Amino acid sequence: MTNAQCDRLLVRRPRPFQTESMLGYILRLSEKNGYEDPTIVFVRAGRVSRISRVGGEMAALARIAALTPAEILSIETRSVNTKRKSCQLLGQCINSANLQSQQSKVCPECVKDKGFIEAHFDLAVMIACPAHGKLVTHCTHCSAAIQWKRPGLLKCQCGAALHRSDDSSVAPAVRELLDIVRRKVLHLELGTDYSSGLPIVELWNMDLKSLIYLIGTLGRRVAMRRGAMKWNDFGKILPGAAEALANWPHGFHDWLGELTVDIPDDAPLKLSAPPLRGIYYSLSYGIRPRSFADFIRRALSAFVVNHFGTGYRGLEFRRGEASMPNDMSPFENLLRCQESLLGPL
Repeated sequence: MTNAQCDRLLVRRPRPFQTESMLGYILRLSEKNGYEDPTIVFVRAGRVSRISRVGGEMAALARIAALTPAEILSIETRSVNTKRKSCQLLGQCINSANLQSQQSKVCPECVKDKGFIEAHFDLAVMIACPAHGKLVTHCTHCSAAIQWKRPGLLKCQCGAALHRSDDSSVAPAVRELLDIVRRKVLHLELGTDYSSGLPIVELWNMDLKSLIYLIGTLGRRVAMRRGAMKWNDFGKILPGAAEALANWPHGFHDWLGELTVDIPDDAPLKLSAPPLRGIYYSLSYGIRPRSFADFIRRALSAFVVNHFGTGYRGLEFRRGEASMPNDMSPFENLLRCQESLLGPL
């Protein structure tokens, strides 16, 4: 190490925790060294004074914090393709759009317990702390939304302490859904205390990218039916997704019933036509492998069978001959027919 590099070493150089947020670590590093703004860390490293998810910035950070490449790589949120549409969070691939560009929320209880901010809070979908049910998003002193560029983990940019969570809490199903996301991000084992009737095993079997996609897809469709909303309004998306997934599959079927309420009872219901077409095809877009979506596809078909009968399957769900094998159940018949018409997911 050269003399110039030694001169740039930070006085205090805490190591990153295994499950720590990259943005949270830089903020913690800044606070430990008494800086008012974490961008000063990058100035000290001789880089531009802004946060970047590009490797060059993190390599410079590693040098002044005396970290090994493996240590900084373990928490770095980095792009995995040239277009930067995908990135890795603790080694798991996700869509870059699902990350928040700033650390704009914090759970004071978690920070007090652990001493750092965990990586799952970097996700836009994380609207509440799964462990404590609430988050701080605004300062009670200046009323401003908290920002990453602040003096410390539990300090607002105005200097006030961030110690009170927002008064509003989330529904149990939302909290349980977020707990599954958190455990997947942090590579933890699946929990055991779930009471909202979510399809726990099926959700847990998904990779992180597919799980977040499913939450966004279902949540937006449920929330948009309730009223106008912004595309990234996860405050409405998460409750919508939890509503559709809780008490599975009955909650899902209840929502499908609302979705199809305007269709006359004597009219055929097609998976190949609105309003179910969009749901069916959206499952083949962002969920990989496609078998992860089988439980939803089968729930869609079961809804048609249970609520509209099987009388339409020959006309609406299949091409070719009008008969199916005699040993095939109506439900299996419908699945075979819909895949014949629409193609398997």
